[in-house]
Amino acid sequence: MSDAWKASPQDDDVIWYGEVVVGRDVPGGTHTTYQYGYSAELDPDPSGLCPDGWAVLESKRVPVRGGPARFTVDSAPGVAFRLVGFPTVDDGSGGEDIDDSMALVVAVGDNYLRTVDVADLTALDDGDWCGQCGQLGCGHDGRE
Repeated sequence: MSDAWKASPQDDDVIWYGEVVVGRDVPGGTHTTYQYGYSAELDPDPSGLCPDGWAVLESKRVPVRGGPARFTVDSAPGVAFRLVGFPTVDDGSGGEDIDDSMALVVAVGDNYLRTVDVADLTALDDGDWCGQCGQLGCGHDGRE
């Protein structure tokens, strides 16, 4: 398993739950098994859950609601945003797939939902943003 994935949620910063079905050739056929994990990285590859010597047969990645505390967004510098999920798109067969290249975010102190490119998100340390207004560097909430 790569460093991007952990076997259980380590803290509140988890963004993704990932699953893979893996297989390897054995005498008489293929042995398959299932692996899962949690990641706090913005764009982890589920194949990182695959043990050495095995091949990924199926994989999926599902956002964990809540996600990391806060992010900055390139298009709105100076403000902290919280990740609330990922948009869905039509899968062509009447169902929906998660578009994990985009993120649904809300600015701290606001309730307007924005859709932004995941590549435009940068994780913040807890003390970098004001818990009341969401501005970076504001100390109005009393945190250091």
